[in-house]
Amino acid sequence: MIDTRQLAKNGIRLLDMHSHTKLSDGSQTFQESINFAKKKGFGLCITDHNEIKGSLQIPKDLFTLYSSEITSSDYLDLLLYFSSQKSISEFYNKYIINNRIKEFGFKFYRTKLSTLELIEHAKDFNALTIVAHPYAPYPKKSFNFFNKNKNLIKKVDGVEGLNGMMSYKSNKLALFWAKENNLPITAGSDAHTLKYAGSTLTACYANSKEEFIEQIRKGKSMVYSEQINSFDRHLQSAHILLKNIKLF
Repeated sequence: MIDTRQLAKNGIRLLDMHSHTKLSDGSQTFQESINFAKKKGFGLCITDHNEIKGSLQIPKDLFTLYSSEITSSDYLDLLLYFSSQKSISEFYNKYIINNRIKEFGFKFYRTKLSTLELIEHAKDFNALTIVAHPYAPYPKKSFNFFNKNKNLIKKVDGVEGLNGMMSYKSNKLALFWAKENNLPITAGSDAHTLKYAGSTLTACYANSKEEFIEQIRKGKSMVYSEQINSFDRHLQSAHILLKNIKLF
């Protein structure tokens, strides 16, 4: 277990930058996520798919960046982080809420926005733009998309180098890919069930949300992770599969 209390004593701000609740495809409520993070001593970002309700509920006594995982029309997942409730709410109401696609079969949470449009709209609000789990299985595989669209990789702020749902090999490849493209890295558990929240953390020396974001942009973030065994990862994958099948 990551010793969050000791790291915090050293002046390091710890943040799980990727988690889900029942508002998208997680198994826990946002309040359960908040209570768990408080108990364990780490900050939390609720990054529900194309949704911000949970993120907006995080109280002021728990460190967070207001956030969401938004999927482009190209099936590419971007983690977007904002320093204020006002900025994420304005962004969401202007660009996301009316551009969500109603899907049948398996839900990929796509929007009508291209990857370029999504990045540029996020930049309008000075959001931190992070490529989520670049070595996730097809049809995601965002590293492949960006390798074919080299101009776009220069427009993002960083790469999720460690994702708690991904295998050791996938995370290793993501870290190498980030280094190859000279991009900062972040980390998040991608917890869809409560027991994995806080297993993968981003750390920065920062006193505010704005400073935390700037530390990441400057490449000064640190990442910590516990390796989740393959059986538990497959259990989480099965949970996601079942939660996202929509027949009608």
